[in-house]
Amino acid sequence: AQRVLELSPDNAEATRVIARSAESAGLRRAIEFWRRVAELSKNAEGDLTAWARCAVRFGDADTASKALDAMPAPGKEAADYHALRSDVALIRHDLVRYEKELLEAKRFDPQDKKYELALATLHVTANDFATHEVGVRELLDLRDDESFHRDAMHRLADDALRRNQITRVLEYGRELDSLSKRDFSDRLLLLSISKAANKAETQSLLEELKKRCERRCREDWCVNWVDEFTKNVRRSGGVD
Repeated sequence: AQRVLELSPDNAEATRVIARSAESAGLRRAIEFWRRVAELSKNAEGDLTAWARCAVRFGDADTASKALDAMPAPGKEAADYHALRSDVALIRHDLVRYEKELLEAKRFDPQDKKYELALATLHVTANDFATHEVGVRELLDLRDDESFHRDAMHRLADDALRRNQITRVLEYGRELDSLSKRDFSDRLLLLSISKAANKAETQSLLEELKKRCERRCREDWCVNWVDEFTKNVRRSGGVD
């Protein structure tokens, strides 16, 4: 693609290939490549979406907005468009606009429950009691959906931990512990729950997690994190 682009700088497909490669490599300059692709394709919807999504990935709200502003009218009548607008709002910490755009995305695609999860997460973190309780109910509903069960449980447990609601924390912890396939994030959360409740099984969880890290992760940060967590728990009196 690079050679083709050298011979034909206005080749949209070659530029698109380079943009994808740069983005996959985590290079911020992919944003500029996608801008060029959109320019060459005369603002094709797919290329504008890719440009905006890349800008969002790198936290560039202004560029993402510019790409979305250029979207042809039909492209603005879509869930993906409003989901990207919500991402831009979140980067800017504009939670009112974030919620508004999520609701629009949900309106265009009511079957996609990822928008419900995002809204529930927003609501459950609210300081307002009524809004918070709405979020809890929304997450409890999503808990019944197999595809979103784990995500909903994590958010419910995190919320209970933040609010020091030990009874709820233990309830959610038991449910997480009963999962047939617990992943690394489940174990981390269970550690936090055990520490908060000062439960005896904290040490066994720590040992299990460390062995899992050593066996699967093979990454220094992972093992070091568990070691540091163990020290913190011991200092707080959670593990003998």
